[in-house]
Amino acid sequence: MTCARIGALALSAALAAAAMTTGASALTVTQSWFGETEGGSPVIPTSGPALSAHDAFLGALESSDVADFEGLDDGTQLSTTNGAGAGWTTYGGATFSDNGLGGPARIRTGITANEQYYSSPENFVLIGSGGQITIDLGLSGANAFGLYATDVGDFGDSLMIEALSYDGSLNPIWTELGNLATTSADPKSNLLFAGFTTDENFFGLRLTVSNVRGNDQFGLDDFILGSTPGAATVPIPGAGLLLLSGLAGLAGLGARRRAV
Repeated sequence: MTCARIGALALSAALAAAAMTTGASALTVTQSWFGETEGGSPVIPTSGPALSAHDAFLGALESSDVADFEGLDDGTQLSTTNGAGAGWTTYGGATFSDNGLGGPARIRTGITANEQYYSSPENFVLIGSGGQITIDLGLSGANAFGLYATDVGDFGDSLMIEALSYDGSLNPIWTELGNLATTSADPKSNLLFAGFTTDENFFGLRLTVSNVRGNDQFGLDDFILGSTPGAATVPIPGAGLLLLSGLAGLAGLGARRRAV
């Protein structure tokens, strides 16, 4: 076997390792935060368990980026904007989509009649029973996500939060980070915060409201993306593309050698 052939095989093995050793299985939640402020009253939080959980979550991050939806008009469908429009800077290229159930997820301003409301003035996302928001982060990975939610669970519904990673063959893997539900006997107008960190980067999120009664609505606000100190920064899709380009180069090398 020639030195060129040995080098080609070594390159192939290295590229395969780069793709396979990161994100090859479901993510692991390394830490989570939760707080619920009862009778949260439609005001910006200045105290209480939800704010304490929010501050502790931010304190664990090395970097963070918040989408507060303040630049959007009341009634705007979330799927018509992007990360920059929602308020993200690092994740400005992110895109939103939803399944349309419970009415399309949309921006609301102020306080609704059913007491869904904002956690920073004065816009938030309203989503209904059975609704699902998908956030595509592209190649901008994160390993931390948190958000505020209002009026969760007064009719028994909950909010499932999932994160997207990839295996070495670029197959998508959705991992449940948590299922946000009330701990209160009377949750109407309560303010909740939940935050999660994972062992590796994720590249998308799904927020899904259950459908117990069929006509419940939640308010969601301040979507926080970020990273913890020492978090993995190599995008899995990028590693896979590197593998594919490397293998294509090896195929070309083999063809040239056969032609000599």
